[in-house]
Amino acid sequence: GGAAFVAALTFLYIAPLKTTISRLLPVEGGFVPFFTLILSYGILGERLNQNQLLAFVFLVAGAVLISIKRDKTGWHPKALATAILAAFLFALSFTLTKYIFDKTNFVSGIIWTRMGFFLLSMAFLIPRRTRHHILQAPRQVSTGNKFLYYGARISGGVAGLSQNYAIAMGSVIIVNALQGTQYAILLLMTATLSKYFPKVLKERFSAIILTQKISAIALITVGLVLLTK
Repeated sequence: GGAAFVAALTFLYIAPLKTTISRLLPVEGGFVPFFTLILSYGILGERLNQNQLLAFVFLVAGAVLISIKRDKTGWHPKALATAILAAFLFALSFTLTKYIFDKTNFVSGIIWTRMGFFLLSMAFLIPRRTRHHILQAPRQVSTGNKFLYYGARISGGVAGLSQNYAIAMGSVIIVNALQGTQYAILLLMTATLSKYFPKVLKERFSAIILTQKISAIALITVGLVLLTK
């Protein structure tokens, strides 16, 4: 699971070389849950009831809608293929992680998945040039930004641990479908900062974009409500 996650990140970072992030987000938001649904069906034997399946559809639709941005650039075939491959590897990673949790326990599962993550990550340190760039990255951060740099990594680690715990405790299909809630929370945080702290972050929303985002949040909300039934 951990090794597949590193491979997924690698392809995800390669894809923007041929296209834009705004085009990648809807692909990942739609294909990761879709592949997870298929892989979980085959590997885990997981089945969703009617309410869960409807919730899945609404949550994924909301995730795709909220992440869509207008982009004048076209798709490069290699970028699309790379993005879909990354989505498949993410889904494979999450599914295998759930499989490990089901066979062991949360702590043991974390150790096993981190081992795969660590071993494949070490391969990136073999080329001398790559190793130099990776090890120099923290030193190149200015003093004023070190708090943000390390804060982002700590929060990312906590988020990853929380996601793994959710996968261990519940349905990996639903956990992946809940990705849209992340975009919704990010949107609300951005809007709040823009209104009350414009010096920190300022972003304008046109009527069309605002309608799109509100519609997406409505879809996500319906999905969340269905999960409580």
